Amino acid sequence: MEQLIWHLGNILDSKDMVVEIIQRNIFDKIYNILERQHINEKIVKISTWFITNMLKFQIFEYTAIFEKCVEILLLFIKTEDEEIINDCLWGLSYASETDNINLVDFLIKERLCEYLYNLSIISRENIILPIIRITGNLSSNEDAKVDKLIDQGCIKFLGKNVFHKNNQIRKESLWAISNIIGNDSQINKIFTANLIPNIFYSVRDPDYEVMTEAIWVIGNLINTSNLENCVKLIDANVLDPILYLLSNYMDSYTLILTLNTIEKLLEHGKYARHVHEYNPFVKLFVEKGGLESIEKLQSHKNEKIYALVSNLIDNYFSDFIKNMETND
Repeated sequence: MEQLIWHLGNILDSKDMVVEIIQRNIFDKIYNILERQHINEKIVKISTWFITNMLKFQIFEYTAIFEKCVEILLLFIKTEDEEIINDCLWGLSYASETDNINLVDFLIKERLCEYLYNLSIISRENIILPIIRITGNLSSNEDAKVDKLIDQGCIKFLGKNVFHKNNQIRKESLWAISNIIGNDSQINKIFTANLIPNIFYSVRDPDYEVMTEAIWVIGNLINTSNLENCVKLIDANVLDPILYLLSNYMDSYTLILTLNTIEKLLEHGKYARHVHEYNPFVKLFVEKGGLESIEKLQSHKNEKIYALVSNLIDNYFSDFIKNMETND
């Protein structure tokens, strides 16, 4: 039986093959074996690996089979065997990509993430990454569900891994943090956890993908914030990582992300004009030398960057410069 399940797992190389396995009731036979009260650990080990291979192909439309897969993984993830735990984690990371609201609710209600954050082997790299994936996938749901994940400790867990030695773990920790940011209450919890300085510093990461993920997080922070939280971001020196990017990266992708982030920030500054004669965020940006960096990009060969720069100058800087010249 062990060898048979192993061979079946090896031929699961496409969704069509998974469908074939389902239609021939092969999965149900394996499921029935796993339901037995006393089951050989070797069968459990090879079966959880087999189920994880099935879930790679996103069999979400086979609701009953999909839910049985998750049921098995949730059962055996509480074993002592690290290999079984690892397979269960990866299987659940694939399963958590679902838009099945009932399953998402179930995983959150079962406090899966809280259990995972307290695993004794959580320091292992092969364990950390799927837990981050599960967290990030579940965090992409509505705010009320994300709040429950925050209560289960997701911010603390992700914050510990922003500076992990593994590039992929740093990148995906930032990605998951970005998913958590959905409203001002959640942003305040990011502030309370003292994650903001770490996020800002991550734009200096030597790994390009980690750096770009950090830009996305900063952009989401600014875009989601109300004016009060934008002021808090300004006070936390959010312009420093933005100006660093303008000075150190000339590739189109990075510049477009950065320019869009600047535009979002300066747009928030418009709403502070009821207590200022001018947009205070524009003033601070100019004082820090940001306008010079923007103007240098007017000759950039990328048309989208040229358009973004022109928009920034026309909509935010032209009037400010005129007002400064008039006051002089």
